[in-house]
Amino acid sequence: MMSLEERLVLSGVLTAADCRTVLELGYGEGGCTRWLSHHCDSVVTVDLDASVNNAFALWNVVPMQMTTQRALEQLAKQEDRFDLAIVDAGHDADSVLSDVLGAAKIANVLLLHDIFYPPTRRGAMQAVSQLNCWHNFDVATGYFKDDVLWGGIGIICPNLAVDDEPLSSSTLGNDYIRRLFEVRKQRHLFKAPKWLVRFTQLLAKVWDDASDAR
Repeated sequence: MMSLEERLVLSGVLTAADCRTVLELGYGEGGCTRWLSHHCDSVVTVDLDASVNNAFALWNVVPMQMTTQRALEQLAKQEDRFDLAIVDAGHDADSVLSDVLGAAKIANVLLLHDIFYPPTRRGAMQAVSQLNCWHNFDVATGYFKDDVLWGGIGIICPNLAVDDEPLSSSTLGNDYIRRLFEVRKQRHLFKAPKWLVRFTQLLAKVWDDASDAR
């Protein structure tokens, strides 16, 4: 369910950071899980849906059928550590905020999928404002789907502190803003004035969130 660009970013992160142990929040259809099992020593994948148990067929993958919050609490209690955590479960702001803060306690690098989806980005922005760490939310750009921005890859390094202006790198990333303004290229949107109103409200919300975070 990732674009080619997103897959290349994931591959690059695994190689550059020498990630051998991975935590995956959000199993989905298991495509990423199967790929990770071929490139890593061990993978823990979490999803509330029973389909996550299909991962038992992979020798080095441990599936956890439960909420991400419960899984993160359990893994932290066990003092487990991961080279990489992929955050791709609930995409609402509250879920992303909780997942990022929880994963930051037990993983060296966090990779966030669908960071261009507005609620996901808001949750991630709230999380990094609390973590005060290095991040970049525009590593891979998103795309329009059903009149909404989806996709994109963001990276958070919880152990790499940023003392000054922690949100300056991607609170309002150039690629994110550019994608928002590409609305004029979507011909069918000219027939949807309600969407244009929502677009204006979204842009205002992004600016408000950035101001509040600072």
